[in-house]
Amino acid sequence: MALSLEAMALSLEAMALSSEAIALSLEAMALSLEAMALSSEAMAFSLEAMALSSETIALQYIAFRCEAFPQDSRKKTFKGSDP
Repeated sequence: MALSLEAMALSLEAMALSSEAIALSLEAMALSLEAMALSSEAMAFSLEAMALSSETIALQYIAFRCEAFPQDSRKKTFKGSDP
């Protein structure tokens, strides 16, 4: 009878450890999903930064054209309204 009670106690302990392992596994999965979401957000910020960099380059080119060829850029901008 004592061995049967000990076996039951060990079985209950094994069940508790199994439940704890399942809970830890679920927590790990949740953390993995959160990490993937943060990674996606970081990629979105990176794409936004690249777009802003492209815009900056375009604006720098426009500024260069305006400084290098002021008459030419004025004609294109105002379409001949400037005498």
